[in-house]
Amino acid sequence: IQSIPIEHEAYCSRWIRLMMSREVNNVEFTFELWDTFFDLISEEPSIVSKELSYYEQLGMEKWPFKLGKWQLAEVLQVAAASLIWLKRDNLLAVGAENALEILLDSQPLQDIDILVETLLLSLNRLQN
Repeated sequence: IQSIPIEHEAYCSRWIRLMMSREVNNVEFTFELWDTFFDLISEEPSIVSKELSYYEQLGMEKWPFKLGKWQLAEVLQVAAASLIWLKRDNLLAVGAENALEILLDSQPLQDIDILVETLLLSLNRLQN
């Protein structure tokens, strides 16, 4: 994927600027995703159960993850990287000539769970 010669500003700025709202299927998913983002940056998270349940489902300890440790810019960067990771098979299949089309694909995610799981696993790796 790193060999695809596309500047991240061509696709990533929309993701960051709109906090992934165009990448999910509906307003409810947008709010759930934003709740996750804000819990990750808040010293006193308001919604803890959903994020931590991802770790329980993945077989990790309940509290390996520190909420409130992150800056919003960091969370959004890792969310963007997670979205690229989720699109990796399509990116590799089309190659450099059509990669931007895949990155700008406007088909929203039908379920945010995989994005949130990938985000949390990536942040966990950065934390440890």
